[in-house]
Amino acid sequence: MKHLKSTLAHLRALLGRSLSTKYIAETLCSFDEHHDRASILEIMRQKDFDAVGIKRRGRVIGFVERKRLEVKGVAESLIRFAPSDCRSHRDPVSFALAALATRPRVWVRTGTDVTGIVTRGDLQKAPVRMWLFAGVSLLEMQMLRIIRARHPDGSWECHLDANAIGKAKSLLKKLRRRNEGIDLEDCLGFRDKSKIIIAAPDLVTYLGLQSAQAGLETLREIEELRNLLAHSQDIVSRDVPLLARIALEIESLLSKCEAWAPSSTAPLCQRE
Repeated sequence: MKHLKSTLAHLRALLGRSLSTKYIAETLCSFDEHHDRASILEIMRQKDFDAVGIKRRGRVIGFVERKRLEVKGVAESLIRFAPSDCRSHRDPVSFALAALATRPRVWVRTGTDVTGIVTRGDLQKAPVRMWLFAGVSLLEMQMLRIIRARHPDGSWECHLDANAIGKAKSLLKKLRRRNEGIDLEDCLGFRDKSKIIIAAPDLVTYLGLQSAQAGLETLREIEELRNLLAHSQDIVSRDVPLLARIALEIESLLSKCEAWAPSSTAPLCQRE
């Protein structure tokens, strides 16, 4: 059986270092607290900023939002940073994604100073997309590992229709002509793997899914996200809270799949 060396821990260690929040943050535009209100507003309108930082003695102490500044002065509009609104520039991009599920922006600290800002539009950037795609890819590999372990005799075929099996066999034949060392399981699509995994009630329970139908829906959402990422399409405009939830589900399912070990009592497919 093929053994996997990549895990969620490896992914976090690798991408957490190379794809940290600082790579998706924009430099925070800031003004002294005594700066002219009209001038600040004009710059915000020109650059289409919804919020800018406010400094006191050279250090950013909070921010103002354009809508509020349009009717009040700088001092009256000042909002102090809340700890939950700030992330370290070293944090993985997944932390910023989770935070943006419930707020319009995240402030980025370098040391103790707020130096950057991440908005929902920044989730389109390459580091976020790379993190998500890597997570889905690892999940798919772990699903395949479980299928191989539970169905060493190829009995998983009874969970798929003839069309899906035919496509897998056609792909296998094509790839083997290139002398690639693969088997039929390698040619299964993400949806095929999902159906095989969800067909086992004990796995549905183990993975923390409410039901087989709920599991299929969750995996369908993950597959749709994978397809959007693979084709460089928009992943943000529809629903950022949904994107954040899917990201958490990917991590949760990946962690559980990695911890799964074969059992001698694991039921195999029974053909009707």
